[in-house]
Amino acid sequence: MGDLNKLLSDQIKDFSIEQSSLPDDFLRLLSKISSTYDTFEKDQLQKETLVSDLENQKLNLESRLQKESEELKLTKNELNRIFHVVSEGFYSRDLINNRYNYLSAGCQKIYGYSIEDFKNNVNLWFEVIHPDDRYIIDRDNERLLTGESINSEYRIILKDKNIRWIEVSVVPVFTDSKLTQVDGIIKNITERKLAEQKLEDQNKELVKTNSELDRFVYSASHELRSPLTSIMGLVTLAKLQDTEAEKNKCINLIESCVASLDGLIKDIIEYSKNSRVDIEHDEISFSNLLEEIKKPLSYSIETENLNIQLDIEQQGIFYSDRKRIAVVLNNLISNAIKYYDPDKAERFIHIRIKTGTDEAKIEIIDNGLGIPEDKLNKIFQMFYRANSSITGSGLGLYIVKEILDRIGGTVTAESEFGKGSAFSLIIPNTKAG
Repeated sequence: MGDLNKLLSDQIKDFSIEQSSLPDDFLRLLSKISSTYDTFEKDQLQKETLVSDLENQKLNLESRLQKESEELKLTKNELNRIFHVVSEGFYSRDLINNRYNYLSAGCQKIYGYSIEDFKNNVNLWFEVIHPDDRYIIDRDNERLLTGESINSEYRIILKDKNIRWIEVSVVPVFTDSKLTQVDGIIKNITERKLAEQKLEDQNKELVKTNSELDRFVYSASHELRSPLTSIMGLVTLAKLQDTEAEKNKCINLIESCVASLDGLIKDIIEYSKNSRVDIEHDEISFSNLLEEIKKPLSYSIETENLNIQLDIEQQGIFYSDRKRIAVVLNNLISNAIKYYDPDKAERFIHIRIKTGTDEAKIEIIDNGLGIPEDKLNKIFQMFYRANSSITGSGLGLYIVKEILDRIGGTVTAESEFGKGSAFSLIIPNTKAG
């Protein structure tokens, strides 16, 4: 029997009662009570053991949870620190509730708007995209709906209205086959895009330079050989002449060829200077500059009976490359003088200059021969001469255009054959403001 049965047996002995004298039913009851008590003790012991185990497991679980919570907190702080330091922006957007799950400090650095600005206006990211680039978002949205991750580049308008290029990588998140979230990384690529644009411009300029160099070598060799061939022919002809008058005539013609060759060489030098010499920022007085240009021209026989009118309104100080501007004005005025109309009794060149804070506007108008309409769009090409009967290198107007391109200016021409021409220039003030 169990402990309870033994206890009862001992108590019966204490009362001098023999167990054999007890009824069988009573003995069976004692046995059953003892068995029940033993079972209860075992169950109680198991319960206490189970409770102890559960309490230990709870303590272990609480300890693990606390440790993992601390580790998670440390990881989160480390991620926030990294996100704050790196230049890229990270975001997660809930498409169902139309809100941001997360926005890193990098987003603020890239866009120029605060995190609160984005949270208060969840469509701000789209509103700041350059209008010309918004079609990219429509294209990307279609790709995201198919489960495709995207990588796009487009421009944004910052809070201060400056333009910035960004690269955006987006991963779609689906729940029950429905697009519910997008996670993305944003990177400022403005420097790279500017470098690419610069490289592209340099490549275009290189192609242009190579093409011009090919044409220049061909045309220059022809233009240089032409007067040299004439000189050689005239020298041979002079040797055959008997009289001084005939020889002097040949010498005068040789002198004219040499002058033409000298003019060509000067133009080639000016073209070379423009392509390799750095741009200067000189203070310019247009009145003084035009007087310097007019003075040597006044000794030319072609300026007889020519009325050069100056109309100059210069407000404030104007800065540009004085030597280059002098070449431009000299070439245009020299052309106006050279291509005069001998049938007109009154000849004029009207030079108008008006300067402002940002730019100078210049017009040079003449009543010379004029340029045929079908040739007007070619006059700024290298070695092109609209009138082959008048000597020249064909580089003058080409150099004008090249110089103005170099300093950020423009030149346009209007002309009517038989009436005259008008050249309009816009030259930026390089120290405006």
